[in-house]
Amino acid sequence: TPIELAVIRDGKDGPEVFMIYREDTYFVGWHITGSVILPGRTVDFVLKDIVIREVGISLPKPHFTFVRFRQFMKGNGPNQSSRGHEVSLIHILYLPHGAKIPLDAKRCFFPLQKLPEHILPHHVVILSDIKEYLAHS
Repeated sequence: TPIELAVIRDGKDGPEVFMIYREDTYFVGWHITGSVILPGRTVDFVLKDIVIREVGISLPKPHFTFVRFRQFMKGNGPNQSSRGHEVSLIHILYLPHGAKIPLDAKRCFFPLQKLPEHILPHHVVILSDIKEYLAHS
């Protein structure tokens, strides 16, 4: 089961989301951070691990907000995942003021209203869920 974590910060033109450019067997393109739940691990454990391992920071008491779950069938379209049938658990982490994420050409923040091209197809759907959630919260 994938855990998807949208790391959000306040930008000058509204919320911005942290994304990483990925090139591997399954995907080529921008994606939000995430991982899968391995046996014996909890959702909270995986979320904290994502912050340390993928985001590259340590937060004493991160507050994660559950947005929704979303199902993706096996395939290469927007509502599909090339890895196989997945039920993703989508979360948000609002980046605390003063927290600094290591950034470079493949680790960037993007305004939610102006996302990059070449986003993983199923993450386009997840980012739409994030935008909708933020618009109503």
